Amino acid sequence: ELISTSTSCGCTVSAIKNKTLLPGDSSDIAVTFNSKNYNGEVKQFIYLNTDNQIDPLVRFDIKAIVEK
Repeated sequence: ELISTSTSCGCTVSAIKNKTLLPGDSSDIAVTFNSKNYNGEVKQFIYLNTDNQIDPLVRFDIKAIVEK
């Protein structure tokens, strides 16, 4: 079970497509980044909270280069 997502900054929003997965299933996580106040290399994090008792939190690193 995928419970929720959170992000390291208010400039990044994420959402889970399918929260309930069977073994072998997958799901998409939509991520939107507002680059308005950024320039150059940017690193943000997406946190996925799951019901996995061994590893309940997964972190995804998102990197971008913003050119103005």
